Amino acid sequence: AADSVLEDADQIRALIGQHAAILAQNESAYFELCYHRATGWMAWITDKPLCMPPVVNPDRKVLAHGQGDTAYEACRDAARKQGGA
Repeated sequence: AADSVLEDADQIRALIGQHAAILAQNESAYFELCYHRATGWMAWITDKPLCMPPVVNPDRKVLAHGQGDTAYEACRDAARKQGGA
């Protein structure tokens, strides 16, 4: 069970690490890991936030996105869907 928890944390850390690498090139890159009762866990990396008042960025590019029943699954899914695929 402890190994499973570490593996879950590694998937989340890996996606955050990818975001950190992108930040080195683009300080506006945006990372989100969230839970919504209707859609479950979601993870996103985009080139800029959708909305940072007063600016709305409908032209943002999705660099990675994922969804799952747990934060781990959402991050693992996002890592598999690099480039907004």
